[in-house]
Amino acid sequence: MLNASGKWEVWKPEEFKVPKGFDIALKFPQLLIPTLDSVRAVYLMETMLFSGEEGDASEKKNVLVLGDGGTAKSSTVLMFCAK
Repeated sequence: MLNASGKWEVWKPEEFKVPKGFDIALKFPQLLIPTLDSVRAVYLMETMLFSGEEGDASEKKNVLVLGDGGTAKSSTVLMFCAK
């Protein structure tokens, strides 16, 4: 992707950090671990939602997430909302 200064930057997920209050009994399907694809999707959602102005709530746009079953749409939206 191109960063704010116009230089190419490699896509990479943020370093995974164990959540505070992590419960060892937590079930595997409840874990949301960022992947390369989910980081890309969250970035695109942020870009579309805020029209490139990160955090500018006055210019919000609607975003529709489409895809076949099992393509992690719900998980990606949950990761986006957790930010």
